[in-house]
Amino acid sequence: MKHVKKYENNEYETTFDWEKFKEYVNTYEPKTHGINKWNTILNDMLYGLGISLDDEFEFADGFKKFKQFLKDDVHWKTKKDANKYNL
Repeated sequence: MKHVKKYENNEYETTFDWEKFKEYVNTYEPKTHGINKWNTILNDMLYGLGISLDDEFEFADGFKKFKQFLKDDVHWKTKKDANKYNL
């Protein structure tokens, strides 16, 4: 992945494209696109985050890769942080 670097201490550095994410989010009109269900909204925003992180996560296959990345590389870190801060 070109936008994520993992360091020895398991911290990440990213060149997240905020403008791309904002542009993606602004393409949706809830009534027109029928995004009034939480599952759809969350998946669409996850997709937007993925494509703003790396072009590798575009389209259906890319979204599958992004969800796997979240599961494998991000989930454990957020769980560890949640435990650290008693969340």
